[in-house]
Amino acid sequence: MPIWALTRVPRFHISIASSLYTFSSPLSTTVGFRCVFPAKCRTMFWRIFHKSDILRYNPPSVQDGSWALITGASDGIGKGIARELLSHGFNVILHGRNASKLDGVRAELVAGNASSNQKVETWAWDATTPLQPGAVNLAEELLRVVSDRRLTVLVNNCGFSSTYHSFNMQDPVEIDRILTLQIGFATQLTRILIPVMCDHPSLILNISGLTAAYPCPLLAVHSGGKAYIRAWSRALSLELRMPPEENDHQDVDSESPTSSTTNPKAQNKLTPTRNLIEVLAIDVHNVASNSNHSSPSFFTPDSETMARAIIGVVGCGRLEVTAYWRAELMSKTLSLLPRSMVDNMLVQEMVKMRSIERQKESNAAKAV
Repeated sequence: MPIWALTRVPRFHISIASSLYTFSSPLSTTVGFRCVFPAKCRTMFWRIFHKSDILRYNPPSVQDGSWALITGASDGIGKGIARELLSHGFNVILHGRNASKLDGVRAELVAGNASSNQKVETWAWDATTPLQPGAVNLAEELLRVVSDRRLTVLVNNCGFSSTYHSFNMQDPVEIDRILTLQIGFATQLTRILIPVMCDHPSLILNISGLTAAYPCPLLAVHSGGKAYIRAWSRALSLELRMPPEENDHQDVDSESPTSSTTNPKAQNKLTPTRNLIEVLAIDVHNVASNSNHSSPSFFTPDSETMARAIIGVVGCGRLEVTAYWRAELMSKTLSLLPRSMVDNMLVQEMVKMRSIERQKESNAAKAV
């Protein structure tokens, strides 16, 4: 996300350098450490002892391997996650809107994993497609795709490359597309799949971003969508941890495409899912990929590195987590700055990003 450009601001460099020095200096006293690094900053130490629990969702006892569905898997983080899950023995379903591009990614992953028996399938669906009431059109297509597969991992990774506009000047059609993709598609897809996943240990990863915590001007709708993913994911995680007597997952509309009366896979599976489904919101920050034209740097990993970081935090026991440790370091440092300072830096950076976007559009128009 563009907010990563804050790392180019001198005041940010001073702040993080000071924090790192205080953290590592042998002259730092316990009091000094606590003053500069409050409890929420010291929580990064969990990474030293944590080991990914991803194989819980693909145990050796499963004969043909478990399946994972990754949305937005035709490039970037989604493609990286698919490759990472294949390396852990999962079969994967790649989702994207461009069927031919998905076929190319599938061929690449199969060639890179030729020595194993994992399967790679594709599902082409434009996540900005308007949903019918109750997402009936999505449910029918999705249940066909997962059919009799043992689906244990869902990665809600779809993203929208928003343009930089003030809210009242943004194309209303683009607003509809953002809301459908970031909110409607992820929400309804998850609702449809929970009955399919709830009879065995399963994992739902919801990819959010730094704009959920630091909303950006000129990206108002995009920021709101990311904030929704973060809040919805936390609420869902808490809900699925509720004790059986307080959980009402058995109460499903009988006319729903995924109800126990119309969906054979949901028969006898709509029971409380406590301890079975792990829901984790992932804060990814900036990634060097084809979509955002960023270059790798200290704070900006490539897609493969980010994918390993995301799979690496599985089983951490949290409701949300920043996957990449350097990104978490930056996030913690930002939390030490006055919010007004961060907001001012955001305004300056978004105006700069809009100028860059307009210049690119102008150059493209001249080249035609």
